[in-house]
Amino acid sequence: MNRCSTGAGWFCRLALVAPLGASRLLAMDGTHVAAGNLCAGSAYLEEAPASAPFAGYIDQAPPGPTPRLFELQTHERFFASDRIAISKDGKELYYTEVINTWSDTNIRYYEYADGRWNGPRDLFAGFLGPALSVDSRTMYFERYGEHKTCWQSKRTGTGWSAPTSCTDLPDPKDKHYRQDTKSGRVYASSEGALNGVGRMDISTYAKTGGRGAFQSLGRPLNSPGNEGDFYVSRDEAFIVFASPHRGGFGGADLFVSFREGDGSWSEPANLGATINTPGFEFGPYVTDDRKFLFYSSSSDFTRVDVHWVRIDALLETLRKR
Repeated sequence: MNRCSTGAGWFCRLALVAPLGASRLLAMDGTHVAAGNLCAGSAYLEEAPASAPFAGYIDQAPPGPTPRLFELQTHERFFASDRIAISKDGKELYYTEVINTWSDTNIRYYEYADGRWNGPRDLFAGFLGPALSVDSRTMYFERYGEHKTCWQSKRTGTGWSAPTSCTDLPDPKDKHYRQDTKSGRVYASSEGALNGVGRMDISTYAKTGGRGAFQSLGRPLNSPGNEGDFYVSRDEAFIVFASPHRGGFGGADLFVSFREGDGSWSEPANLGATINTPGFEFGPYVTDDRKFLFYSSSSDFTRVDVHWVRIDALLETLRKR
């Protein structure tokens, strides 16, 4: 049973706030109710006609340059947190729910089928931080407290395979936020990357002789501090990352760095006070069309919210600096 509320404390994230004018609504259990019979705080998905055009982002109205809460339903005592992942066709959305001690985590998802968004459904208990490969055929994630070991699952004819460690890497341990790119290069944050400059560096997989190793991307992208959570665009044109050790507006801010013509990375630019708060921003994900940034925000990590914001104009402005 989910418990919904507003204000501080535990709450379950609504998948969609249905418009009051909607005549028929689909409850999470598949039953229909009239709009006038909605109970306050209940989670419903509007039933779309079979001919309705596909609407992404679980039918939530896109934000402008001001961040907006992205509603994700969770089980009782959990809240949505960390990065999200969206499939290549936009019809699957994966996310993490956690409790306030972060000792219990689950990966859940919504799926668009039969003219409407369905879910959320439970996928992997005990894991967090989903990311999809370029072709959306493989999912990568981690298990909290396991030294950032990379796990993966392969898409099957009926869903997803059971999780296994990332055997395609030289060592799946110490590979935080593993991501693939169109070039085939693999990125991850690592404490033990070659030529590291900080506590945790954003790194890329480089083959050296007959063995493989992760190589730090060096300065100025990395600092003597911690560059952990990050998102790299599929074409490797930019990286959005979180860092608590570069100054800014709060305990951890989001920054962006752009890849230069010679393959180096630009001096990171803070995403500004509209996105960054006096608290902590982390878990970035940018949509493939570069329109929207999703990220987690928290004042003290005992409660986290997922937000999204239109980011393309800001990226272009910061790129030209």
